[in-house]
Amino acid sequence: MAGTAEIARENLKKARQVGRPKGSKAAHTLDAEAGRAYIIMRVQKSLEPIMDKAIELAIEGDNTARKDLMDRAFGRPAETLEVHGDIILKIDI
Repeated sequence: MAGTAEIARENLKKARQVGRPKGSKAAHTLDAEAGRAYIIMRVQKSLEPIMDKAIELAIEGDNTARKDLMDRAFGRPAETLEVHGDIILKIDI
């Protein structure tokens, strides 16, 4: 009898399942992952000219290119906010 009860519980669990199985990915998630993989592949193939252009722009005075290169090469500086009162609260962003 225990075997029959277990089978009945499994059948009930399967009947209650709605949507895709737990842990599976939605179609739009799979599409986004494929898109990212494609972009990564293309950037890897063209990395040298991309970086050359970014460096050229930074040298010519493009502040966005300069900031992006410095952040990538040396890491972004920590942004800190200090609030003074009865206590000193330091928030790292």
